[in-house]
Amino acid sequence: MDSSAGSLKDGEYGSDAFSFSWSGGTGTHGLNITCDKISVENGQAWAYVTFNSGKWIYLKASGSQYDPVEQGSDYTTFKIPVQLNANNKVVGCTTAMSKPYEIEYTLYFGMDISDSSKSSSGSSVSAKAAGSAKKVAAGEEAETDAGIVYKDDAAPKITGLEYMSSLKLEHSKMFKIHYYSNDMTVLEISLNDEFGKESVDLTQNNAAQTTSDSENGDSAKSSEETTSSKSSGTDGEEAASEQDYAKLYKQDAIRYLLVPEDKTDQIPAGIDKSIIVIQLPMDKTYVASDVALEMINKIGADKNVSAVSVTEEECKIDKIKESIKNGDIISAGTYDKADLKDLVKNKCKLAIVPSDILKDKSEEEQGDTKYPAMTALAEKFAILKIPMILDRSKDEKDVLAKYEWSKVYGALFGCEKEASKLYESAAGAHSSDSKESTDTQESTDTKENTDTE
Repeated sequence: MDSSAGSLKDGEYGSDAFSFSWSGGTGTHGLNITCDKISVENGQAWAYVTFNSGKWIYLKASGSQYDPVEQGSDYTTFKIPVQLNANNKVVGCTTAMSKPYEIEYTLYFGMDISDSSKSSSGSSVSAKAAGSAKKVAAGEEAETDAGIVYKDDAAPKITGLEYMSSLKLEHSKMFKIHYYSNDMTVLEISLNDEFGKESVDLTQNNAAQTTSDSENGDSAKSSEETTSSKSSGTDGEEAASEQDYAKLYKQDAIRYLLVPEDKTDQIPAGIDKSIIVIQLPMDKTYVASDVALEMINKIGADKNVSAVSVTEEECKIDKIKESIKNGDIISAGTYDKADLKDLVKNKCKLAIVPSDILKDKSEEEQGDTKYPAMTALAEKFAILKIPMILDRSKDEKDVLAKYEWSKVYGALFGCEKEASKLYESAAGAHSSDSKESTDTQESTDTKENTDTE
């Protein structure tokens, strides 16, 4: 068995020394998996993993089968070998159904393992990340294709991903872009006028959600019977997952994890319970925001658009208009009347909707939901497995902040350099206009003073 603990000393480590998340199964409601201890023995990490049901009989991990080390009526604990800072595939067998049934899960154990090949935290380390970002120390800045990056103390904490830097924005108050290890990017879009100053721990959010699920009744019965019914073709659990997915749109800030095509196996298990995962490239996008469509066209990312909300006659962008005429882009209707069947046929992977939806009311009852129309649409797109980006550029108070939103689409479509150039050009033109206006005013004031004398 390969060593998995790096330079960690042999011994036991409590839950405060590592982070844990999980995913998998076909029925996560009611099921909770926890880990409160990791032991390191001869360089190998062993995790004590507990299921909140007494009906588990074995767990397969790393090619071997392990029996419980402790078991009660409502829990089962296994000791299994694990790889730290990596996804671990395991298969558990439960007797909750009429016969033993195997279910696969993915477990992630995040732990700080010192590595002499890494530089100390006090230095600025160049690293390849999305947008050619760099890891920077506090108080430092660096130039990248996407723009200037710096260290943002309010950047989300994510199990399994090392925070590197954030894109420095000069005007926008409603979005943020953060860069992490494994070439992954986090996009945050605020539903308020600006962001809070505290960092969000997405690992804690994940843990809280799974714990909450287990409190919804008889946990073992709920999770395992759902698994059984799912295998028989019942859709109850699928609908529940869609509702959970929609919950991610009800927070003060909507968060998206942008994952490169070749990094899908490095997504930390369970992270999709805390953040909306978007797997790149996004080459089939439905754009229902006219402002976003214009920005996307200006940075040369129109090839990633496959559906729009306007008709050929309504379209004001020549290139998009021509694509609609040729059949390369379909007109799928406005966001509130989108033809979902057409979007499915179009193999749509992403939807971009305008912030107008925040003011709309849903025809469906949403209780005390703050933005019912957005939540209802998010649930519909969740059924189709289509993430939804909320474009708030028109809500920005500064004209240059609106142009800065081009960097959102630069990150989504791999056009960071083009987006940065578009913004810089707009900023330069705005500066020249402001200077010309100032010079004109000063000249007028001088003439008036001369005339008065």
